[in-house]
Amino acid sequence: MISVKKLQNYALYLYFFFVNFQELSFFGVNNFSIPKFTILIYLVTIMIQHKDYIKISYIKNIIGTILAFFGLLTIISLLNINDLSARFFNFGLFQNIILFWILINHGRKDIRAMEKAMLMLALGSIVLTLFSIADIGVSIDDNGRKTIFGDNSNIISLRMVISTLIIFLTVAQNRLQIGLYRFLFLIPVISMVQLMADTGSRKGFISFSLAIIVGILFYKAKNNWNKIAVIIVGTFSFAYFLRFILNSEVIMLRILKTAASENADEVLGGRGEIWNNLFTVIQNNFIFGIGETGYFALFGLASPHNVFIEVLIYSGIIGLVLYLIFILRISYCAYKCAKTKGVILPALLMSPIFGLLFSGQILTMKLGWIIMAYVVSVYLNEFSVSLPKKNLNIGVEK
Repeated sequence: MISVKKLQNYALYLYFFFVNFQELSFFGVNNFSIPKFTILIYLVTIMIQHKDYIKISYIKNIIGTILAFFGLLTIISLLNINDLSARFFNFGLFQNIILFWILINHGRKDIRAMEKAMLMLALGSIVLTLFSIADIGVSIDDNGRKTIFGDNSNIISLRMVISTLIIFLTVAQNRLQIGLYRFLFLIPVISMVQLMADTGSRKGFISFSLAIIVGILFYKAKNNWNKIAVIIVGTFSFAYFLRFILNSEVIMLRILKTAASENADEVLGGRGEIWNNLFTVIQNNFIFGIGETGYFALFGLASPHNVFIEVLIYSGIIGLVLYLIFILRISYCAYKCAKTKGVILPALLMSPIFGLLFSGQILTMKLGWIIMAYVVSVYLNEFSVSLPKKNLNIGVEK
């Protein structure tokens, strides 16, 4: 009979795999996507031993900070309820915080399961790439950018960035102790990079470029010759990546348009006008913001495409400080894993996370919370031996 632990792990793998198909629903039924169904399966298995997955002693600083931010956001939204917007409780964000909490504890208990789940996420991206090659669910928007199953082009590109990084580190560092057949995972990488280029995402291009640079800087070489070899391989990999970008008319036109444009709004992808309107409201509500209810009443569902600006207008400077502390603590985890232990995947994955923070949406996006949970899980695992348990809180190290 299958154990509860294995059941929970299998449910975790299933969910990570289908994160790639966020817009794919059962029989076209709205609000009932396949990822939502798989997360329900995962949460049901967790309920069997829920006490093991809601422990906070190891992570009270980081969980306490994000819960404080959410509480402040909820109160401010409640105080700004109006006739046009009365939904003051952001259930999507709350769900992601709880999922983040559970995933960290899952990784703390079984880091190998979390590593396998990340590989399953990459395998899901490979399947998505195969759909692209087979022209299944593919469409081209008005700007010539490729989408699959109606998903956002930027998000598809970032999935390819994240999954490509996972594959490279799975092969190079082999933390899962897979045999030589792990090199087969490299076969679809070229097609994944091609899909990344076909989406025309500048965000994906920049994130992948920065990840390569971070990888070269943080790679712990055994000797100088080994370091030189890594630099050479990294340089050739980056050059090969640029080849795809230069051959992609869509992304090259967008990059050239950005470089040649004298219009700030064009450079920012149309966000400049939105930000100008937001800053006027921010100046008048700098301390506490206007909550989500106040924002939606003034601007509707239009996103500012910058999480820091979004947080600032929602919850003011107080909320922004709390959220910045949260992000900095996660970044600290990634940095320490790379600098001290030579585990560089968390640091590489922070590149697309910051891409989402500065030019996207992450508060209600599950992929971002999954990556951040993985970063914290690896940190807890890597430092659990060298640090006393009481000092495992993020940012507390002696």
